Amino acid sequence: MKLFLLLGLLLPSTIWAGSNHVLLYDGYGSSQSFVIEGRIVAAEKLSAPKDDDAWHRNLRRTLSTMKNSERENVKIQLSVGGNVARASSDEEGYFRVTITPTQVLAPGWHTVTARGKNTQGEGRVLIVPRANTLGVISDVDDTALISEVPDKTKLLKNTFFKNPIQRQTYPDTGDFYRRLLAQNGNHPFFN
Repeated sequence: MKLFLLLGLLLPSTIWAGSNHVLLYDGYGSSQSFVIEGRIVAAEKLSAPKDDDAWHRNLRRTLSTMKNSERENVKIQLSVGGNVARASSDEEGYFRVTITPTQVLAPGWHTVTARGKNTQGEGRVLIVPRANTLGVISDVDDTALISEVPDKTKLLKNTFFKNPIQRQTYPDTGDFYRRLLAQNGNHPFFN
């Protein structure tokens, strides 16, 4: 019973305030066709993480990101480089759109904006060069970010009691990724 009371104090109640947030995942594709995916959830005001945040503040923020109210049948308009598409969220707030552009996008990253009634969000899409034959997919936990997965107690502490600013990365991983991308041009890189 005490645990439920503690969680009740840590988790903010979800109150319908009439505004939504569009979470856009990194999109990908070519100049002929690209995919944009995301999810629409109730907008919540979360404080920005700070280096000196206490564990209980981090726990509350982390739990808040896991507790969301998805929005069904929300209509949005997605725009990227002069191309416009419309989407509607499913029963769990997800949407997926494949766009055949009328305005050709050059290879590289492009900003995607999503707008609807009381709804907004911003993301990006990677247009991969036609000659590209290589992509890099990297894990995050214990590859780039120190998570200590084998030790479940340390894993839970890192996940729930530390915020992104307080988490540690492996010192040489960023340099390795930069060198890898420099050698391989504008290939897709997902981690």
